[in-house]
Amino acid sequence: MTFLGLFSLLVLHGMAWGATFPEETVAELSVNMYNHLRATGEDENILFSPLSIALAMGMMELGAQGSTLKEIRHSMGYGSLKNGEEFSFLKDFSNMVTAEESHYVMKIANSLFVQNGFHINEEVLQMMKKYFNAEVDHVDFSQNIAVAHHINKWVENNTNHLLKDLVSPRDFDAVTHLALINAVYFKGNWKSQFRPENTRTFSFTKDDESEVQIPMMYQQGEFYYGEFSDGSNEAGGIYQVLEIPYEGDEISMMLVLSRQEVPLATLEPLVKAQLIEEWANSVKRQKVEVYLPRFTVEQEIDLKEILKALGVTEIFIKNANLTALSGPGPVLFAQYSMNEDMKEIRCSVFVRFICHLNGCPSLVTLNPVPHGWLLCVPLVLARSYSVRQIFPDTSPPHNKEIFLSKAIHKSFIEVNEEGSEAAAASGMIAISRMAVLYPQVIVDHPFFFLIRNRRTGTILFMGRVMHPETMNTSGHDFEEL
Repeated sequence: MTFLGLFSLLVLHGMAWGATFPEETVAELSVNMYNHLRATGEDENILFSPLSIALAMGMMELGAQGSTLKEIRHSMGYGSLKNGEEFSFLKDFSNMVTAEESHYVMKIANSLFVQNGFHINEEVLQMMKKYFNAEVDHVDFSQNIAVAHHINKWVENNTNHLLKDLVSPRDFDAVTHLALINAVYFKGNWKSQFRPENTRTFSFTKDDESEVQIPMMYQQGEFYYGEFSDGSNEAGGIYQVLEIPYEGDEISMMLVLSRQEVPLATLEPLVKAQLIEEWANSVKRQKVEVYLPRFTVEQEIDLKEILKALGVTEIFIKNANLTALSGPGPVLFAQYSMNEDMKEIRCSVFVRFICHLNGCPSLVTLNPVPHGWLLCVPLVLARSYSVRQIFPDTSPPHNKEIFLSKAIHKSFIEVNEEGSEAAAASGMIAISRMAVLYPQVIVDHPFFFLIRNRRTGTILFMGRVMHPETMNTSGHDFEEL
């Protein structure tokens, strides 16, 4: 079983760590995102990674100030926290889920791609490294083909080559300044694996009552199961919740299935953060017969409009206050003391050399002075841009129109018998819906699912399956992972 997510939102529950997150507020944000996706694609598959968005937005938050910072913190549900507490939480959680001793494999990679000439504040760089282990890479976005290739190679290298072509050249142009990319990779095997020989072709009935043939896995075993009321009289008003753990019991897939006669759209409005917690606390371990489709999903989502709907708007406009992200430009003027007289040294030759190497957003025309300009060298090489001895650049501020122009999320899920590619299914299977000794969970119609950390309640992935026949079930060799 493999899951991947790019540039995506973490649902956080209270933990015995340094930072205590407001459980329902942050979890509700994830549900709100799901609701927006289903509203814009009423009959489509949905897949996104809440974890990815929390990490990506956390990096953006480091560079934000003023109303832009307040907007991000409010929309992410951090309003009740002290400034900066969320970063400690994200760091602790990332370290926990990527621990080498885990029974699953999870990798998190973060990178900020920045236009040449845009100088990142050294303090922000240190914080990105400390909290997100992030890389910063300077590129020339005007060379859009080369930049797209460069970013896509980074994505491939950090997702075991499973996610390709995240961005395209048309995503960038000469006015692009930032591209923030987060990659989350998860691979886990079921604690109780499905036997490939039990997989059979089976009919999946969609909400419009049409049918498609899919490979259906089967096993009987002990899982976490519960039945809940949807408050209606349709099909008895009952829906099923099944939680299937992966090896190690830390991570699980939770499936929510309405009765076959009830469209998933009838059940979806009930999904709330508090209800998800109720499901997790109420399901009981018992013997269950499970029929689960084998499927693969890869989906790309434009998060820009979704984030705007959730209240994150300023980072996408020219008035975005991302001034914390950028420090002052290269040294243009310096002061030094000579014979108790303060003299201004114009070090244009050296500044032009530094700008040639690192790129400068703008450069004031300076008049070289025949003596003294080498005194600027140690200041520039030390990148001591904030010391009192340095005058600010007199060129137009280069960080006033920096904003996020693109927000992309791409996810991949492979659900199969063992966590590696299984043999093709053959034959047919008929299932009796009459009384049986154990509860039956027959996932043969649209369903809602989420991947969660059972210890913390954190949601890693969330989605629904409406059209299993549109899912690509080939093209990835998991034996190579």
